[in-house]
Amino acid sequence: MGLQFGVLGTLEVSRGGSALPVPGGRRRAVLARLLVQPGHAAPADALIEAAWGERLPKHPRDALHTVLSRLRTLLGDDALRADSGGYALTAPGDAVDSLRFEALCARAASSAPEPAGDLLDRALALWRGPAFAEYSDLDFATATAARLDLRRLGALETRAALHLDAAEFPDAVERLEEVLAEDPHRERAMELLMTALTRDGRRADAVRRYERFLTRLADEFGIGPSSALREARTRIVVRDPTCRLTQPPPHRGASLDTGGAFFGREAAQSTLVRTTAEDRLVTVTGTGGVGKTRLVAEALPALARRSGIPIAVVGLATVAPGGADDAVAAALGLGRPTSTSRDAVVEYLSISSVLLVLDNCEHLLAEAASLVESILRSCPRVRVIATSRHRLGVRHERVLPLDPLPVPDADRHTASVRTSAALGLFLDRVKRLHPSYSVTTRDLPVMAEICRRLDGLPLALELAASRASVVGLAPVVAWLDSQVPGVPAPELSALIDWSYRLLSDEQRRLLSILSVFAAEFDIDDVQELLNAPGLQCCADVPTSLAALVEASLLSRTPAADDVRYRMLSLVRSFAAERLAESGVEESVRTAHAERMRRRVEKIATGHDGRTAPEALARLRHSRADIGAAVRWSTDAGRYPLAAAITGPIGLCPHWEPELDMAAPIIAVARACAERKVAHSALAVATGGYTRVCRGELDEGRSLALVAADMAEAPRERFLARFVLGVCTVYAGEHEESRRWWQEIERMDGLGVAQRAEAHIALALLACFRGELDESHRLCSVALAATACAGVMDAHAFALYARGEAEARTDPARGADTLGAAAEQAADCGAYQVNLMARVARLATLVRLGEHAAAVGSLVPLLHDERRSGAWPQVWKTVRSLAELCLAHGRDEDAAFFFAAADAAPSAPHIYREEIGRYAGFAHALRERLEPAVADVIEQLARGATRTAVVERAIEVAAESRTFGDEVTRGRAPSPRAG
Repeated sequence: MGLQFGVLGTLEVSRGGSALPVPGGRRRAVLARLLVQPGHAAPADALIEAAWGERLPKHPRDALHTVLSRLRTLLGDDALRADSGGYALTAPGDAVDSLRFEALCARAASSAPEPAGDLLDRALALWRGPAFAEYSDLDFATATAARLDLRRLGALETRAALHLDAAEFPDAVERLEEVLAEDPHRERAMELLMTALTRDGRRADAVRRYERFLTRLADEFGIGPSSALREARTRIVVRDPTCRLTQPPPHRGASLDTGGAFFGREAAQSTLVRTTAEDRLVTVTGTGGVGKTRLVAEALPALARRSGIPIAVVGLATVAPGGADDAVAAALGLGRPTSTSRDAVVEYLSISSVLLVLDNCEHLLAEAASLVESILRSCPRVRVIATSRHRLGVRHERVLPLDPLPVPDADRHTASVRTSAALGLFLDRVKRLHPSYSVTTRDLPVMAEICRRLDGLPLALELAASRASVVGLAPVVAWLDSQVPGVPAPELSALIDWSYRLLSDEQRRLLSILSVFAAEFDIDDVQELLNAPGLQCCADVPTSLAALVEASLLSRTPAADDVRYRMLSLVRSFAAERLAESGVEESVRTAHAERMRRRVEKIATGHDGRTAPEALARLRHSRADIGAAVRWSTDAGRYPLAAAITGPIGLCPHWEPELDMAAPIIAVARACAERKVAHSALAVATGGYTRVCRGELDEGRSLALVAADMAEAPRERFLARFVLGVCTVYAGEHEESRRWWQEIERMDGLGVAQRAEAHIALALLACFRGELDESHRLCSVALAATACAGVMDAHAFALYARGEAEARTDPARGADTLGAAAEQAADCGAYQVNLMARVARLATLVRLGEHAAAVGSLVPLLHDERRSGAWPQVWKTVRSLAELCLAHGRDEDAAFFFAAADAAPSAPHIYREEIGRYAGFAHALRERLEPAVADVIEQLARGATRTAVVERAIEVAAESRTFGDEVTRGRAPSPRAG
């Protein structure tokens, strides 16, 4: 065992299990500074400040070299390394207890309950006292020490939640009492403690603890409890586990098919609705084709009425292994999580009341189970319905097995046969395909026999009925007779195979080719794919598609202006197997990927003109097939093709890829950067931009720099510099950002939209510097150019920049311009611009004193920001809310929100012009609040999770009484502007 370092307590060093004393003074301080970011280089100036503070020696660098030399003598010559960035420890990550602690916590977050508990016990056992105990009050260690201490309290809460799930109530109470002894203001700990006491039979103690907590917050600090805590108290008092007080807005998600008749599932539907109210996880299980998805689809309206909470549906049938977390995040609208998708989902759902439907989990069973475990553990107001051929195997899972439809009894008379649900479905399907089909008395027994032979399996009945409507009943019976003797019903795959073999040769080939589509498609999609060399398989595509629909091998969905088709997952799997056997699979998948390449290229070209809104809409609708094509190209090692698909996406800068596309975009960028793939600069830059949009500035900058080195064509050079310009402005490096935008401004061969981006960015930077004349000039150039070219998303961006500048001198006019920018951005799908304009408009309305309009825009804005993961915009909005609270005498709330925004790592820098104004707010709060109260409020704000801050902000904004009766004047906000 080599060197081991301990910072979770006083600083400790050991080698081979034996303590290695580190003398106090400068060596110890420098070592502590190096351990703040182990493995990363610390600048020499930072080490000098840690060792000497403000009392510097005569020759600081020489003195530092002496200290480092002595430290090497103590630790070993190879313990330290020097590079251009400074000095760093060479110890591996597991040599530092803080890194081991965080790694164990991360593993616990994705583990089943029992191993998660063991991992957390190991993580918590590493602590010997406060992090960086002897240095936590020094500037270099304060932030890291506070973060680690808060992470420890969070781990204790999570461990207590696991004790609760295991019915180990005294252990849960003990852990939570430990948390609250250290930080008596943690609402999540109090909520868990109340639950633990109640389940341990101590309901009165739970209520008393809540009342004491409420009194402390309200009487001493003027802050009320969160809705989650109020809801917990209500559940305890009224003993109603389903009660809830606040609702988040509806979520986006997939839709479930409810086309066609629905037979014989009334009892199962009623059971599903009832059990979902009683249990937090219900898994509908059954064989493929039994109707699990259809049952849930039919139950959704009743579930919505009974639960009163939003429903989010996530279709997993076409999700590749490893993609479950991303799929759920995308369905919830979490477009830019700054951490993993799992963390983003759990964080968002932790304060939401949602019914989450996970459809078709069977091929992602382990990862779906792990995700559901995490949600149930950390998101107390979320309920989950899953459909799968197998149960998830999660603790407290309620399994609802779904049997096939009841079939007619063989000995029942003909009249009563008609009441069979299986026969009802069979007849309905025949009549829908062949309305003139005449059913005679002699037919009914034959149909009943078919239903019995097919065991009442709905998909099998539909397939058989589709054949019977064309060829009659006798061939269906003959085929059933040809199956394996003694087996009452054929395997569903055999029935699909039978339907497949009854097709013509060209229809069979078409079906196998269509399996390449990852989502819905239309006839133009099919014909374009079939234009590839060697793939022409049918002369009459519409007729062949109609035949596949009649055979129940495709379903048809009428759209607003066209008809779209989709393939059931069972049929897709079967057809994909036939494609693999055909010998043309590589040709088909290559053609599909090339088609996606052409589509993305066309979209990027169309983006720089009047068709930009339509181009962005096509990009959204194509994302599933684009992602599938990129994944296949990458898996096949065809990186140039993958790069050609993802690269042009970056040329649509105001559209952000959702998570199901972001992951393959980033993977392609990393692979191309590592392998230096020719002509992939655009793809590398697009990956960098995707990372920047998700808050990962370091990797975004790194990929953009690689792209800048690789770039040859003008648009490649443009996009690399564009990403660097965005990255540096997000990092607060405005002069560096201006340099990149000026380089773009001087480039030749750019389109109108690309050149306008540089003018607009430079206009914003000039505005932030107070150079308003220059800002207006650049905005005017960009507005004229984009209006002439009809590039409406860039025009909306230019309007936003003009509104920012106008707000500095004429706030009313600026607010109007920002509102117009938000509306125009919404019309053309420029979601980033829409959010930025709404945030700026809110701040302007607050400064104007038009508080009614400001309050009206707050709640939807906060919801949209949180769902998109736009945390810098969240903190700007929270600061505006703090100003509102201060203006209306809600001083405690104002102090809380200001402190929360100041403590947030992702909060944007305060611009030069704002420094004096915010200093005035801080002075006003010091005048109004007692110092002890202000200190506790700041402590409470710094200890709150960012989702808890947003929840409190939404609650405060939603209470019209918060801002007094005078909040009745002012302009009503435009719905699309806020």
